[in-house]
Amino acid sequence: MRFAVRANMSVRIACTVTGISDFNNKQTGYQAALQSYAKVQQLSLFEYMR
Repeated sequence: MRFAVRANMSVRIACTVTGISDFNNKQTGYQAALQSYAKVQQLSLFEYMR
């Protein structure tokens, strides 16, 4: 029984770690997109077309 409880806890911890990692990756991508958008917004039309 103890082994089953430990295995179950290990799976839960692994799922939590995976979820946190996925969230961090998505957050990094979102921040990069926001920064790119902010830079494009500062360009004039002629600078953008260059």
